[in-house]
Amino acid sequence: MISDSPPQEPPVEQAPGKPDNESDQKANAEKKDKKSLWKLMVTPVVLALLGLALLPLALSLYPSSTETSAPAYSRVSVLTNVHVAFITYSVVQLTPSLARMDVDLTRGASSAPVTGAPFASLIVDAPYGTSFRTCPPTACTRFSGQVPAFSWKVSLGFDTRGDASASFYVKAKSLGLSVNGLNAQAVLPEAFYTGVGTPEFLVYYGIPSAATYDWSALPPAAFSASSATWSEPLVQEDTAPKIAVGINQSRQSSDNHLAFVAGALIGLAGGAVLSAIQEALSRAFK
Repeated sequence: MISDSPPQEPPVEQAPGKPDNESDQKANAEKKDKKSLWKLMVTPVVLALLGLALLPLALSLYPSSTETSAPAYSRVSVLTNVHVAFITYSVVQLTPSLARMDVDLTRGASSAPVTGAPFASLIVDAPYGTSFRTCPPTACTRFSGQVPAFSWKVSLGFDTRGDASASFYVKAKSLGLSVNGLNAQAVLPEAFYTGVGTPEFLVYYGIPSAATYDWSALPPAAFSASSATWSEPLVQEDTAPKIAVGINQSRQSSDNHLAFVAGALIGLAGGAVLSAIQEALSRAFK
């Protein structure tokens, strides 16, 4: 049977493959590149961030400097015609910039008669670089130089108990004492004595946690939780100054442990940063 309809062309199948939108193709390619770049850099970035995070932690654990400088010392001179048993020198830090220095004399029992009227005079020299808060012109002497020095002379009168004392206010941050929690240095000042007998020179300092220090070099005669007292006889007219050194053994052990931990963390931080650099270079040129 013959059909009257015209013949139709068979449908043409489209070739598979190309996306219709070229912009989508470019976007997909960029996303793929970014994903590949992130995969390449994620490990170096994490290592670098780890190293940078460990560094401030290590620095915070590292103990601060433990060096202490030898403190400046004062001079005490006593001239008397009576028998003196004790000369006490004490320092109390009132404020961060002001200290009070007290000097006390205690008469001793002596059968020797006193020649003339009893008297006692005291001369105190402030440490170099410091000065008295107030010093009367009639009693205070100022010595000129690159660093001015000040000397104060007072006359002492003994009370009925045989005691005489004088106080001096010195503008100093730490008078005769240097303490940082690990090391402590206390100066036994230079002492001049011209008089009767051989007095005992007692030196007192207020020292926080004084009992925690090891004073093996020049041990105190007595100490408490907040002070230490040294004692020495004034066997000559001039007794040279001495420096007592204390070490806080428990604090030293703790600082050594912290220094070890901090050093290990610094090593880890440096190793992490170095590994990050090496990893980034190796992946960049792969």
